[in-house]
Amino acid sequence: MSEKKGFNFNIIKNDPLDGHKGTNIGSISLDNIAPVFIDVENQKAFVDIGGMHARAEVEKGVKWITDKSQVEGEEAKAYWLCWVTTER
Repeated sequence: MSEKKGFNFNIIKNDPLDGHKGTNIGSISLDNIAPVFIDVENQKAFVDIGGMHARAEVEKGVKWITDKSQVEGEEAKAYWLCWVTTER
């Protein structure tokens, strides 16, 4: 049996270290993360919190494909999605 490789981490709400002495080190708090979309063509960046649950405005009505050559329509646009995390 092959084991899945990749980056593994825990996602929890609130401060991952609150009340614990290192128990949740390596965890990411969703309170400090935001989806930043980049419109490649217009070189504009914007935050759409709906992206936290794949409900951003630019994700509505999208057909997900793996082959770029299958993209159809003149309205087709390229976006990059960056996850930004901040801490105080």
